[in-house]
This record gives sequence, structure tokens and C-alpha cells, in this order.
Amino acid sequence: MKYADINRRFTEIVAGYLKAGCTINTATMGGSQSEVAHIDLNNGDDTIRILLQQFFCKDNFYNDGYEIVVGNTRRAVRTNQPPVNTAKMIWNDRLDVICREEFYQIDKRYGYPVWFGTRDDAIAARNVRTERSVQDYCVNPIRKDEMSSNAFKIAERYIRRVTGIKHPNRAKLTVRHAIRMDGWRIYGRYIVTYNGKSYILH
Repeated sequence: MKYADINRRFTEIVAGYLKAGCTINTATMGGSQSEVAHIDLNNGDDTIRILLQQFFCKDNFYNDGYEIVVGNTRRAVRTNQPPVNTAKMIWNDRLDVICREEFYQIDKRYGYPVWFGTRDDAIAARNVRTERSVQDYCVNPIRKDEMSSNAFKIAERYIRRVTGIKHPNRAKLTVRHAIRMDGWRIYGRYIVTYNGKSYILH
């Protein structure tokens, strides 16, 4: 999926509401709250906002992406009125969300189209990138008796953040010190493996 497909989906949603009889509500469409784009419609009783906005983190999963949000104002904004009579601004974070579609960035390379997919697609792509990075390093396992309690705490905190597991099993947790030489430069990273999956600590 490319960004053009996101544009197409946004258009399809707007067209669906217009086909259902909604009209564009120009009085509330001024200003911006950092969204990429929005359009306001009214069905006679309520104002419906359809917006496209960017996100950087969803449920502790750090990954760029875009989402289309459709929500109504629960009749808090008067419809079919000029801006001076509308009085109230529509706040994106206060919408009564009708539906939400998320598009996670999967691959981004300079000079190439950015690809998007589902959350599961993004997680799978991240795991592949992690495993490839691990293979580029000379890995030295750190024995548990050599690892400080602080290192364990950092690794556990990271696993909790990326997996959502509140109490990771220490028996399944390993930390490796990875070193890669690039000419005269030496790069070092710590790689945490939990339950068969590896994560690079940045």
C-alpha cells in the first residue's frame, strides 16, 4: 500500500457520507490542529469530521504511520451556520469516534515510495530488520551472573514497553553485547532477546 492508496481511502469515506446525504460544513473547517487534512460534513443534526493525521506511537509500539478518523461532535456545534454563529471549535481529540483506520509505515527508503500496512505487518517488518542487524554484529552473550541488576531492570523495562507484558519471565530474558567494526570505527549495541524474539536497545 502506498500513500496514494491512503488518499483514495480518505476520498472513499468522504464520498460515502456525501452519497448518504451529508453536506460540507465550511464554517468549522478553518484552522488546523497539526492534522494532515480534514473535512467537515453535516447530516442536518450533527457535524461529522473526517481527518487524516500522523502518529508516532500506538500502545507503546514506536512506529510512524497515518490514521483516518471519523467522528461526530455530539451536536456540540451548530450546523448550517456561518462561522460567527457556530461559536465553538471542533477539537479532534474530543470527537466521538465512529471509526478509525490505521496505516503503519513498513518501509521507507530515500528516493522510493513509502509503503504502509497493518500493525502486524509493521511488527513483522521490524522483527526482520532487527534480525538482519543482529547478524551484522559479532555477538557476545552476557552471563546472568555477570549482568548487573540495573541492566536487568533496563532490559525488563524495555520488554514491558514493547510487548505489553507486565512481569517478564527472567528465565526467558537474555542480553547480548554486539560489536561491529567498520574500518577503524567500532560500534557497540545491546541486544535483548525475550521468548525467542530479539530487540536492539538504542
